[in-house]
Amino acid sequence: MRNKAGFNALSTRTFNILARHGVDTVEDIKALYPQKLLRLHGFGMTGLREIEAIFFPTLRYEPHRYEKIGRPHKFTYERFPPPPHLFPPDT
Repeated sequence: MRNKAGFNALSTRTFNILARHGVDTVEDIKALYPQKLLRLHGFGMTGLREIEAIFFPTLRYEPHRYEKIGRPHKFTYERFPPPPHLFPPDT
């Protein structure tokens, strides 16, 4: 992947994050830009600015001031219900 156009200009950290998640073509980056890229583990605004400078020189993503970016919180009661002894059934 390192020899593809634009990928050799990426920092090692950004390159490794993209490689770890299977992003190896410009089309993959275009499909994920911007919000899905920000949800990749370890990928943040610095990496996004780097991607924009190389692949999207005329674009600049500006999240809304109160918009939560990044991966959703992993812990939910649907995925991890509380232990039954903490909430005994009503008798």
